[in-house]
Amino acid sequence: MKQTTDKDAEEGLFINEAAPIKLWHEAENIAPEVVGKDSFNDQGFVLRARADTGEDIHLWTFMYQQRGRESIIPADVNQMLLICGKFSEQDKEYMNPFANATTVNVGQDVADYFKPGSIKIAEEADRVVWRCENLEYICTPPKWHVRGERGGVKVDIQWTQVNDAFWHLGTFENLKRPGMAGYVVHCRASGSVEVDGKVMRFSNQYGTHERITQQIYVPDRSGHMGGKGLHWMHGYSESLDWFLMRSDVGKGLGTAMINVGAQQILLDDPSSCGVEENGNWIDPQSRVVTPFKWRVWIRTPQGTLETLVQSYARQYYTWVRRGATLIVNQHCADAQTDFTFPDGRKISEKQIVSIEHMRTFYRQLSTIQNRGGPEHLFQ
Repeated sequence: MKQTTDKDAEEGLFINEAAPIKLWHEAENIAPEVVGKDSFNDQGFVLRARADTGEDIHLWTFMYQQRGRESIIPADVNQMLLICGKFSEQDKEYMNPFANATTVNVGQDVADYFKPGSIKIAEEADRVVWRCENLEYICTPPKWHVRGERGGVKVDIQWTQVNDAFWHLGTFENLKRPGMAGYVVHCRASGSVEVDGKVMRFSNQYGTHERITQQIYVPDRSGHMGGKGLHWMHGYSESLDWFLMRSDVGKGLGTAMINVGAQQILLDDPSSCGVEENGNWIDPQSRVVTPFKWRVWIRTPQGTLETLVQSYARQYYTWVRRGATLIVNQHCADAQTDFTFPDGRKISEKQIVSIEHMRTFYRQLSTIQNRGGPEHLFQ
């Protein structure tokens, strides 16, 4: 059998496959030969909701096991990020400073890292449970339950899968080492988020569940996320939802999912999808310029999606990676989205949107060749 290499793993980065989620997919699934080598293993959830009391909510809760050269520091990461607030239609026409929203951000600072092994993964007969400190993810696909507390945010959220999982990184059944596997799946979410003594309840709202593993091969994020960066975007409404991951380097990376009615459309073609920046904002705290308006398009034989997305609140952090630092902005946004069928029929809906925008902020490079400088980091 041919041994797979880093190049093989890179060339097969995105795969178009829809498939069921099995219980064992939610387990740790780190092979013995991977221990002590490069790996990245995650389980997480994104909530985009409008609470019964009127607040817009963007919540990100993820657990990561990261090992090896790319992440530098072997660690377990338990991240909780929250943006919430009441925004008028006028508020939503521009970016709001932190004073206009409640935000929480904990987990990605190096000081927040946990020692490897702090995330406990229990495989039981009818469920898999990920635990770290006071937070747990109870996995019983097609349902999940996230409950507990992290960073002053208390959550009790039930998630229900609404369509097939999009295995954009390949299935666990076909996982090669070096290689990767993983999916995103859109869900409906009900439950509560409590912060600063205020409980926000919601029902039949929206979100995404992600499960990814990268074993022996972990991509150079600073390379993929150069230029204008990589956008990880999800739009949701009653009869239309979509996902797009699009980068800006070289030919770019482009993978997308559209769920329209009962039809699921998958795409792996950077020439058939795009993210255009239509407005930028200077953050008054960091003085960093960040986009907050986008035109997004996805063209497929089954139809074309076009959407105008506008963010009005965001939180950010950095990733320390091998030879680089990346800045990550998470946005609470809305959109006006059209999906046009080949016969001219059109679905137009207002949507709520979650965005993770990852961009290389600094990269350790040198013009001196063969002097033992940092070039070897990117060989």
